[in-house]
Amino acid sequence: TFLKDLVRVIKDNIRSSDILGASEEKYLFILLPETPPEGGRKVFERISSQVDKLLTKNKLREFVNFRVSLKCIPSSEKFATAKEVLDSLISELEA
Repeated sequence: TFLKDLVRVIKDNIRSSDILGASEEKYLFILLPETPPEGGRKVFERISSQVDKLLTKNKLREFVNFRVSLKCIPSSEKFATAKEVLDSLISELEA
């Protein structure tokens, strides 16, 4: 039920134009194109809070290492594909 609830939390907080992706390892990404930084921060805070509550409710806090990170990429920083953005973010997370 945790995964179903997690998907619901994410779906309830993003638009159909937003992009949800996952790395093969351990990262989940939500790309919010055309969203100003302040809007991104609000989405980030809502999802973080709701996932935190889910972990507590499902008694998963000691089993799941849930960390969140927010990065706003200015529109002047152009990437050809969403994969390039994700590869850049993964590189930063693993550095």
